[in-house]
Amino acid sequence: MGKLRGIIAKVSLFVLLGLLILSFALWGVGDIFRGQQEPDNVAVVGEREISSNAYRQAFMQAYDRQRQVLGEDFTIEMARQIGLDRQVLEQLIADELLIQHARKLGLVTTEEQIRDVIVSTPSFQNSEGEFDRLRFQQLLRNNQMSEAQLVASLRQDIPVNQITSALAAPLKAPEALSEQIRQYREERRIADYIVIPRADMDDVDPPDEETLRSFYEERRDDFMAPEYRRVSYIHLSPADVRETVGVDEGRLREEYQARKDEFSVAEERSVEQGLFDDQETAQQAYEAIQAGENYSDVIEETSGEAPIELGFVRSDDLPESLSEDVFELEQDEITPPLESSFGWHIIRVKEIREGEEPEFEEVRERLREEVVEYEAVEATVSLANELDDLLAGGAPLEEAAQEMNLDVKVIEALDSEGRDREGETIEGLPDRERFLSEAFSLSEGQESLLIETSSGDSYFVLQVDAVEDPAPRPFEEISNEIETLWIREQREEQAYALAEELEAQVAEGKSLDTIAEENGVETQETDALLRSDDGPSRDLVSQLFSADEGDVVLSQGPQGPIVARLKEIVPAEAESDDEESGTELQTELEQGLGNDLETLFRRGLESDYEVTINEDRLQRAIPSY
Repeated sequence: MGKLRGIIAKVSLFVLLGLLILSFALWGVGDIFRGQQEPDNVAVVGEREISSNAYRQAFMQAYDRQRQVLGEDFTIEMARQIGLDRQVLEQLIADELLIQHARKLGLVTTEEQIRDVIVSTPSFQNSEGEFDRLRFQQLLRNNQMSEAQLVASLRQDIPVNQITSALAAPLKAPEALSEQIRQYREERRIADYIVIPRADMDDVDPPDEETLRSFYEERRDDFMAPEYRRVSYIHLSPADVRETVGVDEGRLREEYQARKDEFSVAEERSVEQGLFDDQETAQQAYEAIQAGENYSDVIEETSGEAPIELGFVRSDDLPESLSEDVFELEQDEITPPLESSFGWHIIRVKEIREGEEPEFEEVRERLREEVVEYEAVEATVSLANELDDLLAGGAPLEEAAQEMNLDVKVIEALDSEGRDREGETIEGLPDRERFLSEAFSLSEGQESLLIETSSGDSYFVLQVDAVEDPAPRPFEEISNEIETLWIREQREEQAYALAEELEAQVAEGKSLDTIAEENGVETQETDALLRSDDGPSRDLVSQLFSADEGDVVLSQGPQGPIVARLKEIVPAEAESDDEESGTELQTELEQGLGNDLETLFRRGLESDYEVTINEDRLQRAIPSY
């Protein structure tokens, strides 16, 4: 009896615990058991989230597009550096803001609108500009999208496009604004000027040692040697292990058999088709063509449309109900009426490109190169894993290298720009920018992690053996350099002192030609300069556009100071003869106004629909490889 009561008590206890757990779940206390769930989103826009997965997919699509343009060396880290990750996020947020605003405005999409968009899309049209259902279906298949998915996407996109189209409507820049900017840009200035070459200041006596030492002490910061670091490193790359990779004939033949389709070129046929709504009309057309009538004429007369050019297609480009028959025809032969989901087809083969399947011998060397490259990469990865394990286990860099029979390279002196003590660039550094960044972020005696290079197929690890702080270069080593700089500055000072005197004389009314003759230089005249021109120097152009006609200015020049008198201000033409330039300016202003409008609209939406960004999740959403 006591045993029975014990069993009943246990059952009662389990029932009670079950009720408690159920009540916790009902009241939202389930996290006690399953742990706090971190929101899996990179941003929240209004009441909707942008998931990490959606962001990751959008980023990788944008990254792949950039990689096609910039090449295989373009890495995810480089994409981050140019801000691609933020651009993608901003676009997703902007899209979501527009979607929610479209719903708030009550914008809806009708079936007719969806149909109009589909049939008017150029990608879905034939050469005559008419909707081609076969092309439509092919493109959907190629993009792994169903018709229902496309319709659902358009149902969301069309209202958004209504908003963006309104924002993109042409904005007319005020004519007064356009004219004022045109006149400002097209105003020109002409000046007479002379250059006082610093190289002509030859009355500078060589300095004595005391003068140079004093100059050296005053300007020590100009003669500092940079921080140098002694760095040891190991670099693992496929190029270093290629010599050890052997590939036998059997492996190459296996690879050839496995990749035969990759080397083969499928047969292609240039085809055109007539498309009919019913079998009876198609049969009549077929019989007329078989009787000797012209294919194109018959198709147009019976179907009401000229034959549809499909161009060169492969067998798998066509629906199964058509493919086998089409690829059994000879050139210029036609199929009997064939049925598909699009209707009834009569297809004519216009041209045949035979398929090719190269023999093993033809692709042997290509296969060998690719297999060696693959094995070299695999061997490099294997070495990297082994080295990483040794280092993680506490083995010093030198010891790990000895155990694995690897070379440790040593750079005796490396500055932050990758140069040695002589100022020569050190060549051959792995992933140069990353290497230098690591080398100058570690303290003396520290070792980096094993780092994968941006190319993705090699690795390096480095150790900072010693740090030599920045210090003034010894006077004795650079005395010639100090003297050269001292003489240059003395000549510069003399040239500017003379230029200031000449400027004062011109300002007092003395002729620039007279001054030029007295000083053995030549008076020159500038072109009619625009604000955007370089002229004799950018500094001179800037000063001329701040001066009044007749003013004298003193400016810097590449050979020495320039003394100039503003000779003439040439206003812009009352009316521009350059219609193209005027159109470009108008377009530029209108685009600027449009961009300003979009920015203001976006800021307004962000205030209506709160936007928060999950920075931590954002950083982890994209793989770092």
